[in-house]
Amino acid sequence: MTIGSVAIDDGAADTVLTLLRRDAGIEQAAELKFGHFARGRNQRRLEVLAGALRPGGMLAGRASIFMIDKRFFVAAKIIDLLLEEYAHENGVDLHADDQARRYAQKLIEEGPRALGAPMFDEVIRVFVRFAGIRNRGQALVEVAELFQGNWIGVVDLSEVFGRGGSLTVRARRSFAAVV
Repeated sequence: MTIGSVAIDDGAADTVLTLLRRDAGIEQAAELKFGHFARGRNQRRLEVLAGALRPGGMLAGRASIFMIDKRFFVAAKIIDLLLEEYAHENGVDLHADDQARRYAQKLIEEGPRALGAPMFDEVIRVFVRFAGIRNRGQALVEVAELFQGNWIGVVDLSEVFGRGGSLTVRARRSFAAVV
């Protein structure tokens, strides 16, 4: 998954977009997306984009691009949504000492084994749909849908996180209980 941001005023943005469209030969897109540059492995378009992002390029110092493993990103959001508030209320800062990142990594590594690959994939899929702004023609997942199906109410994530000094999560209809 790629996430990008640009810090540029509207006037400068118009100029940059006009130049990118001209130099990359992109005519029809109302909004430029990475796919417009990468579609068909168009080397010239990719070179135009790379040139704009290079030091001295028209977006140098104004743009940030992050490449993120989508499953890890979703696992990190699961940790934030299911654990962070409860942990904070109980005096635990999951973001201190990189605990939240370690929990997300543990969930990615151990989740398929502990839950079974199909159930783990379903957990990831439902959270992606829940968090999605748009859903490629599908209805958005409502909070209630998170509690439907077999994976909520039967998933014991203690298999993932273990017992003993760490937080242990048991997904229940109450959304999450840390035991």
